[in-house]
Amino acid sequence: MKGKSRFWKSRTLDEDKPLNSLQIQAELAAAHDRIEESENNFRSLIKHSDTGLLAADTLTHRFVIANPSICRMLGYSEKELVSMGVEDIHPPDERGCVLDLFKKLARDEIKSTPKVPVVHKDGSVFQAEIDAFPITINGRTCQMGIFRDMTRHNMADEALRESRQLFSTVFNKSPIGIFITRLSNNSFVDVNAQFHAMTGLTGNEVIGHSPHELNIWENPEEWDRIVQKICNRNKVSGMEMKLREKTGKIVDILFSSELIELGGEPCMLSMALDISERKQTREALEQRIDLQHQLTNINATVPGMIYSFRMNPDGTTSLPYSNARIYELWGLHPEEVAEDFSTGLARIHPADISHVWESISESARTLKPWRNEFRVRHPEKGQRWIDGFALPKRQSDGSILWHGFAYDITDNKRAQERLRRFIAAGPAVLYVLEAKGSRLQITWVSENLYPVIGWTPAEALEKKNWWLDNIHPEDRDRIAECHPVPYDTDHQVLEYRLLRKDGRFMWIRDEKRLLRGIDGKPDEIVGAWVDISERVQLETQLHQAQKQ
Repeated sequence: MKGKSRFWKSRTLDEDKPLNSLQIQAELAAAHDRIEESENNFRSLIKHSDTGLLAADTLTHRFVIANPSICRMLGYSEKELVSMGVEDIHPPDERGCVLDLFKKLARDEIKSTPKVPVVHKDGSVFQAEIDAFPITINGRTCQMGIFRDMTRHNMADEALRESRQLFSTVFNKSPIGIFITRLSNNSFVDVNAQFHAMTGLTGNEVIGHSPHELNIWENPEEWDRIVQKICNRNKVSGMEMKLREKTGKIVDILFSSELIELGGEPCMLSMALDISERKQTREALEQRIDLQHQLTNINATVPGMIYSFRMNPDGTTSLPYSNARIYELWGLHPEEVAEDFSTGLARIHPADISHVWESISESARTLKPWRNEFRVRHPEKGQRWIDGFALPKRQSDGSILWHGFAYDITDNKRAQERLRRFIAAGPAVLYVLEAKGSRLQITWVSENLYPVIGWTPAEALEKKNWWLDNIHPEDRDRIAECHPVPYDTDHQVLEYRLLRKDGRFMWIRDEKRLLRGIDGKPDEIVGAWVDISERVQLETQLHQAQKQ
């Protein structure tokens, strides 16, 4: 009626045009229809938005509008929410801070909030980011809040943190010297603790300087030839070199290196294994190293593609909603898959489509969260690895609708595979020991256990006391005495006989390093086994010859 009054007033004030009551009534009806259409469009937009929308009165802080998405996010019905206020959906000890943020939004001092805790109807708490804008509803000044659940973003951050922590542990705690040099100026970028131990040089003495400045190679020309090979994209693996310590002592090492890209700049990733003790026996060691520091950059606000996936009772699929990031992952635009997602499914790698469908079917049957990692053949980028997560909900028409997100984990997959290959290809078997009751037990062992010792990792992990039980009876007590619980020896090197699966005993050199937690207490033991049977045999023969 207000619209009609304004229209009538404007018409009566227009003295230049003759009044025609039929014409005025027609235009008045048309204006009324347009107002109703605008209101209907507004309500439809609120209702069908996939984003959680919640409007609150600026003065009373009471909710006046709640769309279906925010209802699903919070677990309340629309009727329940409009009877509540801003303070009712936040933890009691956070309400003062939240109300202060609400007032700042209302005064237009801020446009969005940092992560704030939000309470679900079932009592669980999740973190959300909230944007807001002013809106007038039935003459009341309100703030329309746009809620984004940051749970998935936090999960992605945690996954990235764990990936970085894994790389840091392997890099810094490895018993093999690892270092990275920049090809542009032949300077050190980073080195691990074992490299410091091998050279006697501190971090300040190494980083930013070249090997020539530090005079660490007995034969500098040999290093120059290696650099040239790496520049030509050739690998160096299992090469014997001589390293000069800070004291001037020469150390024999087994050296490997390959080209990597770090921060968009070509670098060399190199490994050095001290073989001085085995040099006198002329034991031939081969060590091929593949390690590349590839960390996945995740968008700070949206970790990837946000989408809704629908599977109809007849098995057809569609993405009713997907953001623009879908093109980065699938090479498709949102409008291409809104009604039919068969093109997207066809781009899943043939080796993965079966388990993807099985996981979708299982999630549809149980209505449990769906998660899967699979490969997509992108038309421009080639093969990409995708990690997807979604929550299902059965619809009234019998279809299942998942709301979720997906992001590109190709770089992370490649880094994990290169790390696995690096460890599996080495001559040293790496393992982790942890205290289990009153004994130390192997909880992880590298894949090359089988080619070096004859046992598979599964066989070694299946038996609780596999390690101690397979030590030669004459050595077992001596070795057991060196491994009390709690174990507090920071560095230990032992030699003893270990039973191969074929029934033969082999001599190994066992070097361990104790890892401590942030509280300084022993956490776990990282070690390496190296076959020294040939050296021991030569020493035995030499000893017998001297006795004769």
